[in-house]
Amino acid sequence: MTIGILDATWAGAKASKRYDSVYDFANWITIATLDTFSGALNPDEVFSAEHLMDSLGAAATVTGGIKMADKVAPGIVSVKDDIARVYDDLFKKKTMGTGKTANKIDNLANDINK
Repeated sequence: MTIGILDATWAGAKASKRYDSVYDFANWITIATLDTFSGALNPDEVFSAEHLMDSLGAAATVTGGIKMADKVAPGIVSVKDDIARVYDDLFKKKTMGTGKTANKIDNLANDINK
């Protein structure tokens, strides 16, 4: 029961800051997604529990976004296929260290940008 009281108090404190800046408003409206990505990409202490949780949250957000986009517009978002193709090209055909790796990654980048 006390956890709910603490959560409500924290939510009220965060909501009172929502109009302080554009960042605070965007963070409030996206349910602290900006803070999660900030903590994952620019942590106060690397490999701390907070950093790992922020990284997990950011990865889950990106993965969920890709899966949702694939269901809404199949074929437009083909990241999974691109990653599988690069993995097959790089590791199953033994091209690592032959100078072909950089070319394959450049070709993938060009395919994605088209």
